[in-house]
Amino acid sequence: MCPREVYVMKKVFESTVHKQRFVLGLVCGLLPILDIIFGLLIENAFPQSISITYYSTYCVIMIAALTLCTFFLSTYEGYDMGDRIWTILAALGAFGVMAFPCYIDGVLHIGLFNLPINASNILHFVSA
Repeated sequence: MCPREVYVMKKVFESTVHKQRFVLGLVCGLLPILDIIFGLLIENAFPQSISITYYSTYCVIMIAALTLCTFFLSTYEGYDMGDRIWTILAALGAFGVMAFPCYIDGVLHIGLFNLPINASNILHFVSA
């Protein structure tokens, strides 16, 4: 490869990483705002917390956003090994919040793995 090709490939890679970080920041930044907006518009109530959104009629927004965050964070390489470790931990946290919902009265088993609600609640708060 000539130096020009290497330079172009490096710029394309940097541009892709910047776009990836922008989308991740946008999704994460819009999650609480969308939670409030949809809570007020759809359920006519201010949401108690983002975690309780799992039990709302618009839960798919939260689940989709956390799935996107998990995907982006797990594929982001970062600048060095320290970045990589922190992004993997953040991806595991986002997955845990999505897969293990918090406690709510009247539910016995919940979540991606159909765990007892108390176990799911503990894993949810450890992940958060």
